[in-house]
Amino acid sequence: MKTKSLTALFLLFAIIFSCFSCASNNNAESGVTTAVTGETTAGETEISDDLPDTDYEGYKFRFYTRNCCPSHAGGLYTEELSGDVIEDAVYRRNRDVEDRFNIEITEPLTGADGNATELISSVAAGDDICDAVVWHFRHLGDVALQGLLYDLQNIPHLNFNKPWWSKNIIDSYTIFDKSFVALGYYDIDNITFTGCMYFNKRLADEYLPDNLYETTNTGAFTLDKFIEYTRLVGADLNGDASVDIENDLYGFGTAAGLMFMFQSAADQPTTKRDEDGTPVLAINTERMVSIVEKCYSLLHEYEYSYVHEAGAMTAFTAGRILFHTGLLTDATGASMRDMDDDFGILPFPKFDETQSEYYSHGSAHGALIGIPVTIIDTERTGLLTEAITAEGYKTIRPAVYDVALKTKLTRDEDSAAMIDIILGGRTGDYADIYDEWGLVYTLDHMVGRKKDNNFASYYAANEKASIDRIQKSVDKFSEMG
Repeated sequence: MKTKSLTALFLLFAIIFSCFSCASNNNAESGVTTAVTGETTAGETEISDDLPDTDYEGYKFRFYTRNCCPSHAGGLYTEELSGDVIEDAVYRRNRDVEDRFNIEITEPLTGADGNATELISSVAAGDDICDAVVWHFRHLGDVALQGLLYDLQNIPHLNFNKPWWSKNIIDSYTIFDKSFVALGYYDIDNITFTGCMYFNKRLADEYLPDNLYETTNTGAFTLDKFIEYTRLVGADLNGDASVDIENDLYGFGTAAGLMFMFQSAADQPTTKRDEDGTPVLAINTERMVSIVEKCYSLLHEYEYSYVHEAGAMTAFTAGRILFHTGLLTDATGASMRDMDDDFGILPFPKFDETQSEYYSHGSAHGALIGIPVTIIDTERTGLLTEAITAEGYKTIRPAVYDVALKTKLTRDEDSAAMIDIILGGRTGDYADIYDEWGLVYTLDHMVGRKKDNNFASYYAANEKASIDRIQKSVDKFSEMG
C-alpha cells in the first residue's frame, strides 16, 4: 500500500498531538538527567559508519511501529519519490541502505497505540514479528521490563558513540550497563517530538518591553521572567465580564499534559544515580518546591492563563495567546503554518540565571527503538539498524532539521537559532520510562490537573509508589543477568 505523503501527514500532527497526556548536565554515573549538547554541522555527515559492505541477498528488513500518528510509519518508509523534501529524504535513505547491503526495507507493520499489547503477545509467543520496534518511549520500557528486548550493548555493530545516536539520553535509560532502548536518527520523530515554547510575535511586539530572542540569548529567559511576561497580556475582548478561551486574550495557554517539561527545563531531575549506578528518587528538593510554586502561580494566579487538555492550540493560532507550550512538530501543522500572525520558537525557560544551559525534554512522547528477542541473526539486525540510523542522520536529519524546521516552516532566522538551543539541550531521566507516569509528571498531575501546590503533601502521598516502581524495574533488570 502506498505510504501517504509526509506533507499530508504533517497536517494531522497538531490534531493528533492534542490527545497525548503525558534536568544538571550530568553523566550517566552521577545522574540520569543529561544534556545532548551541540547539533552537528553538514561536514559531519561524512563520518563513516565503519560497517562492512555485506550482501544480505534480498533480506526483507521489517519495522514495527505505532499507527496513531502517520509520521511514525512515514518517517521509516515511503514508497516513492514525491517531491516533498522530507519524504524524499526517507526514500533516499532507504534506497541507499538497500543498494549497499542488498536488502529490502519493507513497509512497517503497525499496531494500535498504547501498551504495545500486540507486540508483547507476539514476542512472548516466540513469533518473529519484526527486526526492530519503534514505539512510544514509555511503553517500550514496559516491553523491556518483560524481558522481550535484547540488551543493545550486546548487539553487534551498534555504536552509541556515533553522532547518529543520542548517547546521553540512551545512558539515562541504561541500567547495569544494559541498554534495552535507544534514541537515534532512524526516523523524523526523534527531532520533531522535542518540547519547545511558541510565542505570538505580534502580541510580543505590542505588549512586551524586551526582545524575547535577546532575553534568551543573554541567559535571562527564566521562569520568573516568563511569568512576568505572561502577566502583561490579557483582556476580556468581547466585554462579557467573564474569561473564556474561545473569545478572550491570554498571556499563556497549555495542555496540562505538557507541564512536565518545565521540570526538565528547570534542571531538576526526578532520579539520580547512587554510588552503584542505581537510580534513586531525587525530586524532593527545595528547588522542586520552588518550581511547583512558580508553575502554580503561572497557571492559577492570573485569570488570563489557561490550562486544559484542549483549546489552547486553537486560541494560539487565532492570535489570542502570547505563549503556548508544544513540540517542534506543531510548527509543521497546517493550523500554525496558516496563522495570520507570525509565531516564534523559544526553549522552555531556565529555573534562574545561574543555570548554565537551556534544557528540553528529550523524549516528549517520541519513539524509541528496541530489538525483540525473537531475532535470531543479531549481527545482521545490528548492522542494518546501525546503517539505517547512520543514513538517517546523513539524509533525513538535514531535511527535517535544516530544511523543514530551520528554513521551510519557521518564520524567522532567530527561531531557527532557537531550535539549535532546544535540540542541543535535550535531557532524559530514568523515571521518564520506569516510574509509570509517577512523580516525574508531578507538574502535570498535581499542578495542571489538581490545581494543587502543596508539594510536600503530594510527594509524601506518592513517594512509596514511585520508589516501589523504580525498585521493581531495577530488580527485574538485575535478574536478567
